[in-house]
Formats: sequence, C-alpha cells, structure tokens
Amino acid sequence: MNIQAFSMVSAAYMNPTAYGDLQGANYAVWLAGHLLADLKFMSTFSMLFGAGIFLMTSHIEASGQRPTRLHYRRMGWLMLFGLLHGSLLWYGDILYDYALCGMLVYLFRKRRPRTLIITGILLFSVAPCFCMATDTATRRSRPMNSSWSARECGSRPRSKLQSRMLSTGVAGSRKCRSASRKRDE
Repeated sequence: MNIQAFSMVSAAYMNPTAYGDLQGANYAVWLAGHLLADLKFMSTFSMLFGAGIFLMTSHIEASGQRPTRLHYRRMGWLMLFGLLHGSLLWYGDILYDYALCGMLVYLFRKRRPRTLIITGILLFSVAPCFCMATDTATRRSRPMNSSWSARECGSRPRSKLQSRMLSTGVAGSRKCRSASRKRDE
C-alpha cells in the first residue's frame, strides 16, 4: 500500500484523482487496494505485536527471570531503528510508534480483560474528543466572513507546477488554493 506514497504526490494516497484520472484500470486497482488492503493489516500487526510482548514476557517469567529490562531494551532498539528509518528513508515509518506503544502496553500486560476493554475505550475516545475541541477552537478564532488575501496565502508569483499543486490539493489550505486560482485567472 505504501507504493502510492513512494511513487506519487502524497495527496494521491487519500485522493486518487490528485495524480491522474480514476478511470478503467486505475479505478480497478484503487478500488481493490482500498477495499481489500488499505488500513486492513494495522489491527492484525498490532495484535501480533501485543501477542509477541505477552509471549516473550511470559516465557521469561516462566524461567524465573524478570522481563522488564529486556523488554525496554528491545523497545529502545525498535525506537532507534524507527527514528533512523523515519529520518533517513521514509517519513511514514511506524516503528517509532510501535516502540512507544510497546513501552506503555507492557504496563498493562497483567490486567484483567475488563480493565483492558475499559481502558481501550477511554483511550480511543481521546483522539476524537481532541479533534473536535481543536476544530471548534480553530473555528472560533477565525471569523467566518474573513477574506484571505493573497498576502496571507503568499503573494509571490507561482510557477505552473506550484499552481497545479495548489489546485489539486497537494499544498496549501483550501482558502489559499481558491485565492491562488483567482489570482491565476
């Protein structure tokens, strides 16, 4: 699934028309990927990651040793690889996130299922609440009838490529893209 991010502009991942048309084979490939693969394996990988933590720590505890030091050392290495990979090779790296989650998940490995379900529901509700709060705050800080001038969106002349990027959603905000289109016309 990451081949789109490697080969096309980043907007094409969420908007397949940002880099070409959505006809014929393009549509078939996009639809198959979107329905069968996109974001479908994250839950599987997450469960396997958690199961791996549980199995490793259980095995070490069964031998009479304490797994804490080994686990956090492993997560430290995973974090280092994630930082290097994310900084040097690809911005979409997930290893750093897995390392952070692995450090937190370790603390919950012996909790009862009910406690885990309640904690999971509470944690999943944080992001939508945070997004709603920041969206409301953003809307309140900007008057609805404010017009965005070319000065606010950057008034320097743009090349045809930059104008195309703005019009297809690759760069800039919606209001700046519309200001750019008006200026280009």
